Amino acid sequence: IASGDATPHASAVATGMLGSILGFRGQTKRARPLLLESLTLARRIELAAMELLSMWGLAIVDQADGDVESAAVQCWSILERWRQTEDRHYAVSPLRWATTFFAQVGDSSGARTCAAALAEIVTDSGQNEAMSALSHALGETALLDGSAKQAVGHFARALALLEGVDVPFDRAESQRRAAAALTVLGRREEAVEHLIA
Repeated sequence: IASGDATPHASAVATGMLGSILGFRGQTKRARPLLLESLTLARRIELAAMELLSMWGLAIVDQADGDVESAAVQCWSILERWRQTEDRHYAVSPLRWATTFFAQVGDSSGARTCAAALAEIVTDSGQNEAMSALSHALGETALLDGSAKQAVGHFARALALLEGVDVPFDRAESQRRAAAALTVLGRREEAVEHLIA
């Protein structure tokens, strides 16, 4: 970021990644300008991967700041931008997260739209990470439908598909949401195990 010789691509990636890390840590005042800089630059140079990842970072920052409406706008923007690309990798984690965000705020349409996008990615790629994200999304929609038992099964599959895949944040999200589904079923000890993990 400090280098005067950095290419626009390198600058977009560096600012976006640093902004995302700070956003995940809850350091929203430091994260937001970096994410906005990355998004602006990524749009200018048509670097779709960083557009998707920067919008995801901004959604996380908005949620952390309590701005649910703005976070929802970012999630819908991720879906819209993804549809304009042939990406089958960079959108997976953002769509997984967006599904949970929509489910937790009671937006069934948003959650189901994310799940449908993930199903399309799985059809095209068949990769474990994408299949895990789809299972996670199906767990969220099952919870929305009041079927906690079915949700537990989907979250368990999501976690099993991540064996050997280095995505600790995604794994933690599925464990957290599996715990929520287990809690609904009164399976407190299992829920606590997931949360501790």
